[in-house]
Amino acid sequence: MNEAITLNNQGVQRLQEGDYSSALSDLKQAAELMHAALKALEGSGTIPAEVIQYEGEENSRAYISAVPAKEEHVLSSSENFVFLHDTPFRIPSSVPNSKAGATIVIAIVLYNMALTYHISFCQSYSIPRSNEYAISLYKMACSIGRKYCADVKMTSIVMACMNNLGCLHHELGQFECAKTYLDDLARYITTLGEVSDGRAHRLQKNEFMLNAVFLRNSHPARAA
Repeated sequence: MNEAITLNNQGVQRLQEGDYSSALSDLKQAAELMHAALKALEGSGTIPAEVIQYEGEENSRAYISAVPAKEEHVLSSSENFVFLHDTPFRIPSSVPNSKAGATIVIAIVLYNMALTYHISFCQSYSIPRSNEYAISLYKMACSIGRKYCADVKMTSIVMACMNNLGCLHHELGQFECAKTYLDDLARYITTLGEVSDGRAHRLQKNEFMLNAVFLRNSHPARAA
């Protein structure tokens, strides 16, 4: 798992430098390592098969093959964004070498891969089907975060995935689909209640909620 963490953080650095191809290469290797680790854990019943096998046109293995943080936090992201949450997540060495830790790592890696595809799509970078891969990988990371990990820090990944799915569908002109994800984001944040991981996490929830309300109300069809 340590090698996967190193590759993830290296991929994050390259993403922030705008080197999307190299970032995806590093993140792909990290995902392949974690795919094997999760496959080995699958027999315990802790991690269900659908985490390994994505239910879509292609499975998670196919997607994987195609393709600034503080050390004391498992997840750290920018507190400043407008629509797209464009800050990737680094993974500190303090993540436990356990089933729960492996689940956190794979969710982060999948999110970072999705974000790389998403940003490359927004910037018209020549990566084939980047928008499709971004959508599928966001869905996988979100599913893992919602269903298979109780760590409160994973809510940051879930909220970022829902937010960015809404943004991407909005960018593609799929406004009803975008609204569905943003409504889901608003409901999810509401279910969190007062559960948080400190002041930064509370601010992050508020920002995502404002983002969801503002973006879904900017639906062009509303003016028709």
